[in-house]
Amino acid sequence: MSKGSALFILLMTVFVSPVAHAILYKCVDSNGQASFQENKCGSKEQTTWERETRKEIRDRKLAEKIQFDKATALYWKEIRKIEDEADQEYRNKIAREEMRHKKFISPDQLPLDAKLSIKSHLRNRLNDPESLKEFQWRQVLQKRGGIYKVWVSYQAKNAFNVYIRGGESYTVDSDGEILSVGG
Repeated sequence: MSKGSALFILLMTVFVSPVAHAILYKCVDSNGQASFQENKCGSKEQTTWERETRKEIRDRKLAEKIQFDKATALYWKEIRKIEDEADQEYRNKIAREEMRHKKFISPDQLPLDAKLSIKSHLRNRLNDPESLKEFQWRQVLQKRGGIYKVWVSYQAKNAFNVYIRGGESYTVDSDGEILSVGG
């Protein structure tokens, strides 16, 4: 039995319980007089039939439908939760598989054109390009097809002429073309 089926059966057992409702009784006493009442016939009366009134049948069915709808909604909420967990597990598996095809390399192995493009781009973005110092290649991830993800850190002066630390990530190809910055 699947997890979902077991959960549905459990929810149905809890939420679709018998609903209290009135029954109409036809009672005949010793004189043959018939009476209709909501209470069971007395000890001196004979019950000839019992049935629900139309209103009671309608009310009972409505109450059962409401309970069923609540159980069904809870069931589908749990199913979506299970599916979301499975989706996340699948995404994690794909990410792990993709990491097997990637490898971190030494910054020394990064092509010279890529290094020059990154430094040039960074200098062009700074307020004071000449203030660039403590530039470091943090990590280099080599992807398929000669694509590299490169993280750098640096210190440079901001608009207030104060040194601040910064960091950036670049995606570049082996020819030094910057494909994206950040992210």
